Amino acid sequence: MTYEPGPAPTVSEIKHNTWLDPEPHSRTVIGVKEAIELWVESWQDPDIQIDDYGVRTTVYDSIGDVVWTACPGRGEFHPPVAPMTEFTAGFSSFDDGEQILAQIWDSRKMGLDYPVGRTLGLTVKVPSGNVPYWYGPDERVGLDGPPNKSMGVGTYFAFQIQPNTANFCGIYILETRVGDSWPWPNKDMSKYTVTDFTGPPHRPDFEIIPGQPGVMHNILMDWVCTREGTQLPWKTERLLNQGQYQSVTFPVKQRLYFQIGDDPLTFKFYQETTHPRSFSGTDFKSKVGWQGNGNAETQNPRGPYRDDGE
Repeated sequence: MTYEPGPAPTVSEIKHNTWLDPEPHSRTVIGVKEAIELWVESWQDPDIQIDDYGVRTTVYDSIGDVVWTACPGRGEFHPPVAPMTEFTAGFSSFDDGEQILAQIWDSRKMGLDYPVGRTLGLTVKVPSGNVPYWYGPDERVGLDGPPNKSMGVGTYFAFQIQPNTANFCGIYILETRVGDSWPWPNKDMSKYTVTDFTGPPHRPDFEIIPGQPGVMHNILMDWVCTREGTQLPWKTERLLNQGQYQSVTFPVKQRLYFQIGDDPLTFKFYQETTHPRSFSGTDFKSKVGWQGNGNAETQNPRGPYRDDGE
């Protein structure tokens, strides 16, 4: 018994599905190191079977190897040869694309056909910024008054890495705080001082954010406080200038980086944000903020408190 190839095989276009939010999971825009499932289906390959008497019959060959490649090929396929695979985008320091190619063979047990090629274009995004959301609730820095001699507040902020049309849970985000100092309104020798700081790398996650529908992706949490480290709350006298209490805001800077390699662990800067620390000269209450592509602040200024402060 022998075989001859019949009409050329037919096969569906590449099907795809993203595992993680955001929807739709049929999107072709993915984040750096995000995974997408790829597969082919609807294979049909008519061949001709010739028996020992020369009788010719149409038979159908099964699908064989499906070989996956990509250009420029910064990502990885798991496995690289199979009807279904998972492609994980590679590290990149800029927005890029990957052209996925599936080379689909027959079983090679009947009529031998040329492989059929199918392509799918993917857009791979890198982080471009952050949108903050108030999270809280506010936490006191100090104890409730009276006699109300100190002021301070702190809270957590949730911020979402942009663009939110892709998922960045596969990479680390690193923050540094830019050291600086500013004089208090009383202009004595003391200053509001922020030291240089580099935090540990964190992966974005999913959170339920008050006031926002559903579970949000690409979320990181950040603690913002009017004091630094183990310092006590600030005395209200820091705001006194020529017999008048003044309001003041200190624009503390934060720099954010996204991962571009893991051996060694390397990062690229992508946004500078501001964490304003605000003190009121009228009621000695305080609030903090997180300003990125948008602004978020504590809902209500807090304090003052009765600790003596510094």
